[in-house]
Amino acid sequence: MRNAGGPYVARIGALAALAALAGAPGAARAAERIIHHLDTTSGLPVDNVTGLAQDHDGFLWIGTIGGLCRYDGIELRRWAAADLPDEARWLNVAGDGSILAVNRTGELFRVVGERAFHVAGPDGLPLRAVRDLVVDPRDGTLWVVAAGALLRWHAGVWDEPVRAAIGAEKPRAVSMGEDGSLLFATHAGVWRRPVAGPPVRLATLDQVVDLADLPGSGGVVLAAQWIGRTVAIDPTGKVEERLLPVGRAIGFVVRGTTVWASYDRYLVAFRPARAPEVLGITDGIYGGGPMLVDREGSLWLGTFRGVIQFPEPESVTFGDGDGLPSSHARFLLRTKEGVWVTTWQGLGLIEDVAGGFYGHPTEEAEPKIRTALCADADGGWWTNAAGGFIEWRAGVRTLHADSRTSDADACWSGRDGTVWLHAGDFAGRLYRTARAPAGATTAGRPALVTEVRIPENGEDIATTMYEDRAGRFWLSHGETVCRTSVSALRAAAEAGADSGPGAAPAPDWTCDRLPGTRHMASFAETEAGTLWVATNQGGVWRLGGAGWEPIPGSRALASQLIYNIRPSPSGGMWIASASTLMRVLEAPDRAEGWRVVETIRRWHGAVLPHGQDLLEEEDGTIWYTGSAGAGRVPAAARRAPIEPPPIALVEARSDGEALPSGGRVELPYRKNRLELRFAALSYRDPSLLRYRVRLGAHAAWSDPIEHPIFQFVDLAPGDYRAEIAATLDGERWSAAPAGFAFTVLRPWYLEPWALGSAAALLAALLYLVYRARLAFFLRLERQRARIAMDLHDEMGSGLGSIALLGSLAADEVSEAERRTLAARIAETATELGTSLGDIVWSLRPRSATLQALAEHLLERGGALFPGAGAALATDFPDEWPRVELSLPVRRNLQLVALEALHNAARHAGAKRVVLGLAPAGGRRWRLWVQDDGRGFDRAAAEAEAARRGSGGLGLGSMRRRAEEIGASFRLESRPAGGCTIEVGFMPSAAEVA
Repeated sequence: MRNAGGPYVARIGALAALAALAGAPGAARAAERIIHHLDTTSGLPVDNVTGLAQDHDGFLWIGTIGGLCRYDGIELRRWAAADLPDEARWLNVAGDGSILAVNRTGELFRVVGERAFHVAGPDGLPLRAVRDLVVDPRDGTLWVVAAGALLRWHAGVWDEPVRAAIGAEKPRAVSMGEDGSLLFATHAGVWRRPVAGPPVRLATLDQVVDLADLPGSGGVVLAAQWIGRTVAIDPTGKVEERLLPVGRAIGFVVRGTTVWASYDRYLVAFRPARAPEVLGITDGIYGGGPMLVDREGSLWLGTFRGVIQFPEPESVTFGDGDGLPSSHARFLLRTKEGVWVTTWQGLGLIEDVAGGFYGHPTEEAEPKIRTALCADADGGWWTNAAGGFIEWRAGVRTLHADSRTSDADACWSGRDGTVWLHAGDFAGRLYRTARAPAGATTAGRPALVTEVRIPENGEDIATTMYEDRAGRFWLSHGETVCRTSVSALRAAAEAGADSGPGAAPAPDWTCDRLPGTRHMASFAETEAGTLWVATNQGGVWRLGGAGWEPIPGSRALASQLIYNIRPSPSGGMWIASASTLMRVLEAPDRAEGWRVVETIRRWHGAVLPHGQDLLEEEDGTIWYTGSAGAGRVPAAARRAPIEPPPIALVEARSDGEALPSGGRVELPYRKNRLELRFAALSYRDPSLLRYRVRLGAHAAWSDPIEHPIFQFVDLAPGDYRAEIAATLDGERWSAAPAGFAFTVLRPWYLEPWALGSAAALLAALLYLVYRARLAFFLRLERQRARIAMDLHDEMGSGLGSIALLGSLAADEVSEAERRTLAARIAETATELGTSLGDIVWSLRPRSATLQALAEHLLERGGALFPGAGAALATDFPDEWPRVELSLPVRRNLQLVALEALHNAARHAGAKRVVLGLAPAGGRRWRLWVQDDGRGFDRAAAEAEAARRGSGGLGLGSMRRRAEEIGASFRLESRPAGGCTIEVGFMPSAAEVA
């Protein structure tokens, strides 16, 4: 956020009560930093934060007066609400990775999973009256200040190892020293317990709430007193005041070489050999509270208005609220006075006083300085302005008037320690400064070198100059780049000095046009001597053997507007553009033409990760300018490693229902919409995070995406493990990808039991088909055998009879006997024809219906009852349904019916015989033959038949044929009472074996 405030003196006056320092005149002022906020709008239950910690996995834990929360970079989630319903403070991480928290009444809890449990003290009861605690990161030893004692939990045992040394003094605070020693304070003094040896008193001091070693100070300990006073205790025990009371002191945290101190109204940075830096409400600090430095180096501060995160607190930006004339900064120059910054509203200076940086305007007179500054070798610098050349030397500002100059002209620091100055357009003049005498406040008016007489390209845009190592002098205007030799310019200058301006002819210029660039911003040479130029619309161009050409890598930038190119002491070139601040190495063998080796980002604390100018100091500090002001990124921030972040599974859901995160999860087939949310536990610059996923260790990774939510829909059955990795730089990915194992079940019909059942059912069906087919063939074979038997029985016996009768007729017999034998032969032949016709009829396809059977029986029966004998009547349906009869059924019904009709015609002596067919219910039908003849005694007839070994009237044959087709057979007869034979059958009944 932006900082409010006026000039340096007014700012310090407002903080006078804060700034009484030992040996320093005032507190260093603050500047803008990147700040992020978490509060109730982000998911906190309340804004008042009372504890901060980061666990071994990387999750952030935030204690509030409304309970405990866990933060994964995206979601704030309430934790262990039933066990810690209100305040959770003094957060720390135990050796086993669990979170330690103290509630409002001073009871110590250990958070395991999603529950919180009391920690038992030495007496086995819940530990109470806890007021401070710390964990030794080396071995996980827990130190707790509780009930006036300093307790240690180590190897599963509580003890009091400092009791003998401190006697009756009551411990109040405890912390870890820089070397692994233990720092603790009692109500009367400050103590250090070395790694080896007994505790040593450092100073007599009361009301101490926290202690910290000041890094790089040779053993100085900072002690914060409850009243807000902060003192330094040196190794000799000397107590030196570092800060007067600024409010109630809360605690320290060490980050690098800085100790950050939290007070109820301010945040203060203590650095070795520097004045304390005080941040307050004008810097976005609403109040102090617990602090944390996470594993990426971000500084977190809990306040009564939420959590404040400083991704890189040592990187700052100076603007119009921090002493500069304007936040729209342009050019930079480093001198012994500090860092000069030109802005659109004039010139400012960022000075380093008492080890702290602050900015202020130079209080310059008109004209305003808005262009680049060029230093000479004698400690001064020069620039152009509307109305003349401005020289700064030994704190004196000198204007060398020239009506042809403007604040759009250029300068360049020559290789001989002088400065080249240009005034006007291509019909302008080129000047050169002289070396300044020692102790002088001016080097004098710049000398005219030559008039620049080159046809202009029709544009009036700022000119840039450059003197390269090969002795060429370059001048640009618009899209045109021209060059001449430095020696020619010197010759022109010497001739002009001897004979007056214009005495020597102007040097010849060789020019090239770079189309589409609009104008040039700056030149620079690589280590290999290749000349580069920054352009306004065409990226970066280089001069090669074939002339000027664009560098392909610059065309891939988000913006082609390149403001500046600066050589880097670290190697390569800095590119300051409208889209990036990056350092590149020349790489002509690569398609891009360069290799990016470093990019200044928000990760490094850059408020705007792009700019107009950039310079790198010898110690690695980066200064840059842009529309947010002038930024400073210290070398330590540049070197902060961008390591691949740890990644953890946060949530797994299937069709909207939460899934357990442990063990293998089973999902149903065709209903397996799985949603996984992971968290890359990186908080410094989340915009850098990218994710990729794969299903299995041997599967290919997906393309990188920006969001850590992955959905899988209708996966095929099988075992899966979704693996997710994250990166911050696009090159290095999480070493141990987070995973989620699950199984998509097979459909029920592919389960082993279903497959087994299906196989058994198929085998049974195949067996049934086999049995049916076998039965069919057996029936067919029996039918064939039956037909063959019928042919054999009826035709064979008949033909045998004919043969016998024929042989008798051939013998010497009387004529009457021969005629009798011939008649019998004819009768037998007729019967054989009839029987053969019946067999043939039963085999015809058109004989398959019930109606066809009835018509055939009527036709055959009519021949049995001719003339004046018994009359044959029928009892058939008025309309025949379409009823198909199987071959066995129609053949056996035919034989039974004809046998019954034959018996009625020959033996019954009946006057009326009825042939009937009618439905019998369902699919069953009945066939009957009924006569009104003499009848017979069924029992006597069957006995006589049994005695003779015959069927008697064919009764046995008829019954057997009915049984063959599964039909019922009924015979009713009594002497002088007629006879009825009835068969009940199914039209398609199979033949019974």
